[in-house]
Amino acid sequence: MSLNEGRPNHFGVFRAGVYVQEMRMLEAKILELVQQADNPREEKNAGLETTTVAAGIRNCVARLWWSRHAGENGETMTWEAFEEAFQTDFGAQLPKTLDVLRKHIAVQGDDYRAAPVPSTALPPPPPSLRNHRPTATTTTTSPRGRRAGESTPARSQQNGASRDYFRPCGGSGKARGKGVEGQTLTVEEAAAAGGIGEEETSATWRVTASLYEEVTWAHGGLYEAFQALADPRRVVFAMGVVDDGPHHEVGEGGEGWSDVSPVVVQGLLGLSVQQVCCGGQHAAVLTDCGEIFTWGRGGFGRLGHGNREGLESPRRIEALEGIPCVQVACGFAYTAAVTASGELYTWGAGENGRLGLGDVADRHTPSRVEGLHSKVKEVYAGSVHSCVLTREGTVYAFGKHEYTGHGDHEDVLDPRLIPTFSGGSGALVRQISVGPGGYHTMALTCQGQVYAWGHNRVAQLGIGNSFTVPRNMEGAYFLPSPQLVESLVGMNIVKVVAGWGHSAALTVDGQLYVCGRNYQGQLGLGSPQGFPQNERGHPFQADFCLIDRLQHLKIKQIACGGEHSVAVAENGEVWSFGAGQKGQLGHESTTREDFPRLVQALKSTRREIMHVACGNNCTLVLAGGVAFPTLFEMTASVVRGNPRLWEDVESLGLLPPSVMDSLNRVVSD
Repeated sequence: MSLNEGRPNHFGVFRAGVYVQEMRMLEAKILELVQQADNPREEKNAGLETTTVAAGIRNCVARLWWSRHAGENGETMTWEAFEEAFQTDFGAQLPKTLDVLRKHIAVQGDDYRAAPVPSTALPPPPPSLRNHRPTATTTTTSPRGRRAGESTPARSQQNGASRDYFRPCGGSGKARGKGVEGQTLTVEEAAAAGGIGEEETSATWRVTASLYEEVTWAHGGLYEAFQALADPRRVVFAMGVVDDGPHHEVGEGGEGWSDVSPVVVQGLLGLSVQQVCCGGQHAAVLTDCGEIFTWGRGGFGRLGHGNREGLESPRRIEALEGIPCVQVACGFAYTAAVTASGELYTWGAGENGRLGLGDVADRHTPSRVEGLHSKVKEVYAGSVHSCVLTREGTVYAFGKHEYTGHGDHEDVLDPRLIPTFSGGSGALVRQISVGPGGYHTMALTCQGQVYAWGHNRVAQLGIGNSFTVPRNMEGAYFLPSPQLVESLVGMNIVKVVAGWGHSAALTVDGQLYVCGRNYQGQLGLGSPQGFPQNERGHPFQADFCLIDRLQHLKIKQIACGGEHSVAVAENGEVWSFGAGQKGQLGHESTTREDFPRLVQALKSTRREIMHVACGNNCTLVLAGGVAFPTLFEMTASVVRGNPRLWEDVESLGLLPPSVMDSLNRVVSD
């Protein structure tokens, strides 16, 4: 039931594309049988009786796949050929997850059992396999290089390592390997258990028909076997550098995540991540179980592990054991989290009272915030101030006085209600945003109005500065209390996002407006040279302006970081722009992008993009299941892949212009 409703279960979400692909193979086979019936051959007994190897594969869809790629009488396939065919039909996959499947379905060298040749096309399944999936007591031959006669339980001992690879909720799993905590089995441990890893020898790996038959029958199909054994239902990609330390070099790869293209955060594989978050120099993720994992710089205790040590790999916060959380926010040097019961916990740097704990002391482990008289819905952490949105729609703030929205002249050490959003005569708020390491706040009311306050040196509030606007001790303009953003009135805004020095607003029809600092092209409006400059020579955009390069798309999410931005379109495409010196844009280069550019590396994974977050010099991308190519996309690929056919299509002019545009767009992407 949960699969049909699109909700994730232990093995992932319902993936319609898999079944569409299988139906197409069935359709092709039915047409083949119809043709055989129309043209019977006596020597083949009308084509209905066969003695091929493929006929011994009991799952009909798996049998068709094997016949198409290995041949009717093919007993083996090289792993390279199998891998290429698998990814052609089911999309690009992570190499390590394919390695898991390889260990279950292939053997090395020539040590394999020959597939039995049946006398009928569909041998009856054993009694224990009829009409239901195998249970733990069902026996079948092990998929790893065993000889005939050796057997183990099909879904218990045989796949134990792979099943444990997914960490269930509520466990207390201790760290194993590279400081990664909270995983029952890491990728490295799976390799040690025979799940994945480096080649043991140089011998060729071969997929055998007999092992293929066993695995596909046990799991109800080829892709179903892959999904059950190997495919993590969610992965996190990182672009750029999380902790931004001096030991990182762009392009070095590894645990530093300094690559200029998206890399998988290995320490999170097997976890059902729900939210990703970046701070100035650290990151955090929230799982479906309500657990929080952190990594990056550890100064001031911002990681919550009881010390100030940094971590290269994600580690679960033990202090929150038994306290399920529903949201996490990373500031510049501190972290905050909201629990399922509506309480607020903070930890890290306490200067200016940004933790809301009544003092300015640092905390190395999560501490509960008192003084909140309503259940908390969301929390946002900036550089030196924090904002809290309650379930009733009221807003509390604490931290450095210029940016809290209270208009005070002293820092606010405890949560204090902002009168503008206090209910009663005040407006109620639907959503708020404070940039990671930023000094300003954006708020969207339930009536669709946008308010802003805090730092405004580069017009990041979307409100022009004048001689009446106050300045702080550094001479920077700031608004001490919330003010209506007039330029967004009547725009049907559904989401506001604050970055370090720029802001974004998203409309109900997916149009994206930006304002503020454009020093590195982070507004996506063009070269910084064409914009006015403030007293420091920093280019900026004073009013919210539409990003026309994204007008053809419906944007569903926008994330603003230090000097870059990332937008996610409804069609699943990810577009990034701004500073790229640390690889945070994911374009396999370190160049700046003044206009939005498609992140082709993410699109090629064909995974659903669920959530993105930007930090100072990094981007985290939460990706879900594989989205298989549509029939139109496959047709376009075939047509454009044949020069003569494409020439005929263009010259004849039989297709409408809109279809031609779509064909060009699919292929160019």
